[in-house]
Parts: sequence; structure tokens; C-alpha cells
Amino acid sequence: MEHHPRTIPPPALTADQAKRKLSPRLEVERVRLALIPTDGGRELLTYEFRTRLDRETFLVYINARNGREEKILKLVPSPNGTLTV
Repeated sequence: MEHHPRTIPPPALTADQAKRKLSPRLEVERVRLALIPTDGGRELLTYEFRTRLDRETFLVYINARNGREEKILKLVPSPNGTLTV
């Protein structure tokens, strides 16, 4: 999304409450707040969890207002950088 002024409401959930929505099989490496785009051109405030499962790394986005899982991206290392699938 483009850089522009935003009014972002505070999250309704804490990071710990959002973390409880993740599978217990995932090992959380990092968590931060993130705005992600929707298909409708809007943005959602989410918690971005960088996680590991076995030898694979995933980004899991949990809605910071209602706890719904919004998106999961698998990170795939390549010679030209990291791809998301």
C-alpha cells in the first residue's frame, strides 16, 4: 500500500491473546503488529507471527480486532532472495 497518513485504532486483542489462535505445533520466533492489504483495497491491523514448523518458516497473520486468521505465507529461500508462497 502507499505511504499516507492513517488513523489506526489500538488492537482489541493483545499479542498473547492472538498467539492462542495459532496451532500449538508452531514455534513462534517473532511477533509484531502489521497492516496487510485486503482484496477490496482496504487494510487490516494484524499481528504478524513469524513461525517455524519443522524446517519450514511461515508468516501467520491474526486479525488484531477479532482474532481471525487472515493469511498464512510460507517463506521459501532462493538464490535471489526469499519468496512467499
